[in-house]
Amino acid sequence: MRDVGGYPTTDAQRQTRWRTLYRSGCLDELHETGQQSLINAGLRTVIDLRDSQEVAERPSVFAGSDQLSYVRIPFYDEPLPDSFTPDLHRGYRRELDELGERLVYLIDTLVAPILRARIASVRKRRL
Repeated sequence: MRDVGGYPTTDAQRQTRWRTLYRSGCLDELHETGQQSLINAGLRTVIDLRDSQEVAERPSVFAGSDQLSYVRIPFYDEPLPDSFTPDLHRGYRRELDELGERLVYLIDTLVAPILRARIASVRKRRL
């Protein structure tokens, strides 16, 4: 698990916030003490982007939690074609090229409610 804070923004004037967004590839292996540590540190939502096969083989330890919100929105909503093999040279760029529409859907689904809540909050303060 790693914090994705500290990355420069496109204008290079700012950076992403620390302790706001974490990335992990193996929450299925997290023991109970680790789970509680993350919750105590303020983890409120787990967003699982894995496909159905991955989730069936390695379920998230947070899937049934009553201490945080678990949201599952698969990045790939169906099995990958046999021709889709990892390409570390092109990396995420290829996925953006080939699955960009799905990424837009994911961002809209995850971020839009937060933005709407913040816009409503700003409007209330202005009144």
